[in-house]
Formats: sequence, C-alpha cells, structure tokens
Amino acid sequence: MKKIIGIPLMLLISIMLAGLVSAGTFVTPEAAGRMWGDYELNVSVTMANVENCTITGTSATSADTFTVNLYNQTVYAAAGNVNGTLATAVESDASDWSLTGTCYNTTGTSETVTTRGSITIDNTAPVCTLTSAQVSNGEYVPTSTWTVTGTSATGATIEFGPGNILSMTEASDVFTYDTRVVEGLYDINIYTSDGTNTTYCTELVDVNIRYDDNAQVAGAISLSGNLKKTGDDGKDNTIVILIAVAAAAAWYYKKKK
Repeated sequence: MKKIIGIPLMLLISIMLAGLVSAGTFVTPEAAGRMWGDYELNVSVTMANVENCTITGTSATSADTFTVNLYNQTVYAAAGNVNGTLATAVESDASDWSLTGTCYNTTGTSETVTTRGSITIDNTAPVCTLTSAQVSNGEYVPTSTWTVTGTSATGATIEFGPGNILSMTEASDVFTYDTRVVEGLYDINIYTSDGTNTTYCTELVDVNIRYDDNAQVAGAISLSGNLKKTGDDGKDNTIVILIAVAAAAAWYYKKKK
C-alpha cells in the first residue's frame, strides 16, 4: 500500500504566497497625468521600513530618459509613501513618458513600482522662426527651400493652402522643406510642435509659386538662336532660301512645257 504524503496547510499557503509579489504604485502623477516645473513624485509602497526609490522615465518620441532617487527623511515601520522632486524643465516636452522604478527598505529588500504610462511633461512651447527669408506677395520657384528654426521642437509642418499640410525635415533644431511644390498662388502657414504644444510660426499670404517668366523668355530666345540667326545674316539667309524656291518652281514649270 502506497503512503500518502501530507503537506501541512500552513506550508502550502506559504508556497502559494511566495509566488505573489507586492508592488508599489504611483500616487502622483496620476494616470495620464501631467508634470511641469519642480514636480513632486509620490510613490505608495506596501513593505515596511522603506528607505528610498529609484524612478526611471522614458519617452520614445523625444528619445529622452531620466532617473531620479526619492528618499524618505523618516523611515516608517509600516507601509507608507516615498516622495521626491523631479526637475522637469531639463527634460523634453512629450506626452508619451512612461515611469517605473524600484523601492528598497533598510534590509535591502526591493519592491517594484508598477509602470505608469501616457504621462505628459509640459514646460515650454517650442520656438518657430522663419529663416529662409520668404515674404508675403513674393514669387518663388517650385523647388525653393523653406527653413525654420524650431528650438525645443520635435516636428514642424508647412501648409501650402488649406489642408495641404506637409512635414518638414529636421537637423539640429532646423527644419526644412525642399520638395517641389505645384505651381499656384498660396497662403502659407508654418508650425512647430514639441508633442504637447504647437507654435504658430508665420503666415505668408499671396505667395506665387511659379517659374520666373523672364527666365523662361531668356531660355526661349536662347533656344530659338539655335534654330535661326538674327540680324543681317538672317535676312541674307532668308533671301537665299526664297531665290532657291523660286528657281526650283521655274525649273518645274519649264519641264512641264
């Protein structure tokens, strides 16, 4: 007869509870919350004697990260909160920040802080300055380059007429657009954005996008010069051609007789 091995009830409960890991949670910022200035982070922990927490933030759109340490001035014997200040002004404005972290107590035991996503850091609006010198009522070729300086911006758009919104290319806070534009008369608007704020840069009205008429006329004259000469030489050539045509006609008339 086989022996039935009994497992004490308390031991079984201990094994089951060993798989359950407690976690800290953010009190501030709240879900999908906003942070600005010197912002106070607040983390609630479940374990006792918590001494400090290390909080990490990441943003995909700004490619920025930060790490801040929160310290308890008083170590509580029971579960409690840990607070600390984050200087958000040195971080990038964005609305996709994700915060997570780990807290430690006086014996070195750790507790993970549950991730809080979709957090916005919002401090300043980006700069938007037109630097390519285009003006209202101006005339520009379709392949002109449009340039703005967008300090603190993560993107910029240029609008050639209502609804025709085009993205500009960034290089070190300078945004450009140099793709050929369809010829026409436009009101042009340019904006920069840092992910949370949009700055209106400028409006250029009645901008004529077309190839220069004088250049086209000059090109036409140049091409026509390859086809025929002007001046006295041209007159002489025309007279020679007329005489040749007349002679051919006279020869054909005599032949028919």
